[in-house]
Amino acid sequence: MNQQQPTKVMIIGLDCAEPSLVLEEWRDELPAISRLLDNGVYGRLTSVIPPITVPAHTSRTTRDRTTPTMRATGCS
Repeated sequence: MNQQQPTKVMIIGLDCAEPSLVLEEWRDELPAISRLLDNGVYGRLTSVIPPITVPAHTSRTTRDRTTPTMRATGCS
């Protein structure tokens, strides 16, 4: 039986970074981020409410969808 290897995924969270600055305005000054964007797949995710560090990172790592403040941000 021929089984496919699972797809590897890397999620990068840029805490307190305004997306338009990192993905657009400063892209030329961030060569590593630019290479990742050029050679990978990316998209914008909706944050949790409130959009602060602890609920956002907790919901991403635990996939806890039980309360509105701990809703996952696109991970399934």
